[in-house]
Amino acid sequence: NKEWADYGRWFALLQLLGRTADGYIDVSDPRRLKSLASDLAMQPKACKEWLAMLVEGGAVDREAYETKGRVCVADVFDAVQSYKCQVRANRRIAAQRVKKRERTNDGT
Repeated sequence: NKEWADYGRWFALLQLLGRTADGYIDVSDPRRLKSLASDLAMQPKACKEWLAMLVEGGAVDREAYETKGRVCVADVFDAVQSYKCQVRANRRIAAQRVKKRERTNDGT
């Protein structure tokens, strides 16, 4: 059933986006499109048509896709950016604790 296949691909796409460093997949390069199509068990042409359908339906960011060739879903992009901010904050806190511990140990 085509609808179920598209549904499964949608969630596979979300998982792939969630694993990226920046929350988007650049498909402007035909090799990257081919790679994404392979990950989604599609032919590149069918993948491009499917992505265009997602853009038309508002599921994928139109501006990012049409101007930069990037597949970007706002919720996933925001979640990735939020996670990266939290990781940076946690690293700063950990570094501050280490410095404080070092100062405490140096003073004894």
